[in-house]
Amino acid sequence: MIYEVTIAGSTRRVSVQQRRSGGWLVRVDDGPERVLDARSPLPDVLSLVIGGRSYEAGLAPLDGGWEVDIFGRSYLCQVVDPRRAALKLGGGGGEGTLTTS
Repeated sequence: MIYEVTIAGSTRRVSVQQRRSGGWLVRVDDGPERVLDARSPLPDVLSLVIGGRSYEAGLAPLDGGWEVDIFGRSYLCQVVDPRRAALKLGGGGGEGTLTTS
């Protein structure tokens, strides 16, 4: 899956693929693929291991996005699945009837 992630006004394309052996392969824009392990030990908390380093992220839902706290710093974040955004634009915001043939 590819997502558009906006943090502090900067938008990046983030590719995420689940690995058969567990964890995820993540690539930001055209950067290198990184192996990521993510767990949720508590509601609204993610424990992440990226490249052997451990991070804990607190998550707070906001209208249209998330507040993400890492190491005491807060980031406002929006995550968009472009496929869903296209469906909303083309289908009236998710309302009505979808007919396929």
